[in-house]
Amino acid sequence: MTNFARVSSTAMALALAVTAPAFAQATWTYNDIDQDGNLELSSVEFERAGREVFVAWDADRNQIIDENEFYGGVYDAWDLDRDGMLTEAEYGTGWDTWFSDHDPIAYGDLDLDANAMLMDTEFATGLGEAEVYDSWAAGGELGEEQFVTGLYGV
Repeated sequence: MTNFARVSSTAMALALAVTAPAFAQATWTYNDIDQDGNLELSSVEFERAGREVFVAWDADRNQIIDENEFYGGVYDAWDLDRDGMLTEAEYGTGWDTWFSDHDPIAYGDLDLDANAMLMDTEFATGLGEAEVYDSWAAGGELGEEQFVTGLYGV
């Protein structure tokens, strides 16, 4: 079994943080996923965690994460203090971790009402226009395997 070299702890923390709303009793840490404690995630360890995140994001349980579910999941993962809005710092950290291979979208360009609080609708609209979902959803649909592969790429 090959091990994934140490996955960015920031990326993993952001990805796993999103499971909390769906599974209120679950608060995951890197150590929870690294079951053998070797400070590396095996493919089995990573895929198990990725499947848990997929289930949490797939709100309608149709085995596909649609564009709204995707942007909602990303937004929730980036909202580190769980206050229902993204600060510029949260947005910057999230963007740099998740989508650094895309042309950056300035926070101010998304904050349409210029109130320094990025709401989920502003976020989804802006990222939708940038077609970020399409980079994960080959063929127009984001199934579990594609999602876990995309999450690992984070």
